[in-house]
Amino acid sequence: MEIDPNNLNKLVQRQMFVDPSGGIINKRIMFGISQLFMNGSDFTEKESQEMFNLLLVTSLKLVAVWKHKETYAKLEDELIAAARTKPIDETQNVPVRLTTAQDLYLELEGLLVQFKSCLDHMIHILHYSFHLNFASLTTFGDKCDKIIALLRNNVRGDKFKKVAAQIAKIIEGNKEWLGRVIDLRDKMNHYVDGGIGLDNFTVFVRKTNSIDTLYTPKLSADQTVRDLMTQLFTNLIDFVERFLGLALLPRLPKIAIQFKFDNDPTVPRWTFVPVELVRHLEKVAKPM
Repeated sequence: MEIDPNNLNKLVQRQMFVDPSGGIINKRIMFGISQLFMNGSDFTEKESQEMFNLLLVTSLKLVAVWKHKETYAKLEDELIAAARTKPIDETQNVPVRLTTAQDLYLELEGLLVQFKSCLDHMIHILHYSFHLNFASLTTFGDKCDKIIALLRNNVRGDKFKKVAAQIAKIIEGNKEWLGRVIDLRDKMNHYVDGGIGLDNFTVFVRKTNSIDTLYTPKLSADQTVRDLMTQLFTNLIDFVERFLGLALLPRLPKIAIQFKFDNDPTVPRWTFVPVELVRHLEKVAKPM
């Protein structure tokens, strides 16, 4: 495209993605994964554009999870500050009045919905890497069993089957906690098993023997909802990054990739080098 410097009003520049997480999502997913297929894939131009669009939407789902987590924390801080100014004093013979923190409930539900939606979008990469039909990739369903079955039974070709088996193994290794999150989503979003009572969502301070004790929402005795949401975002982006990178492997003939953990949450876990540089190591290479 030729740009006329005298007619710049016809030049449109669009910012495609804004990362509120301080670079975690952009560097590891939007930029990190796109670098793999832009530098090493055998995708057609059409496939590359569609993959970029898939990465963009998956990243936006991660942004939504991040925003629900951050909004929850902000709202809870405000409720904590208010509760500390009016602690429940058990020495006073007055009724105890508690207010349900319904906005906290809604932020948790929103996070869980976007969490599952992120998984449902992410799996469409299997269409490009293993040529699985879009119709079979409608949802990360049956608590992971549907995708595991597809990878084990519907992938053709030895090269593809080996990578598919590795992805199935990774899903199996994360199946327990993913299943718990999906169950929780179903309880809140579909009222499965009677849903989750709003009585869990209260913030207050109780004064006992002149000692103030803070109470914030919990779904289990040993973890607050706030800590749960933080852990879910961390686990989700780790899982998505590993899944996407490994799923691309059959379509990356030009590069060799390696997955390595890093304490810095913004550092991409996948690194790559031109395949020629490691060709001599091919015979001793071990599966990830």
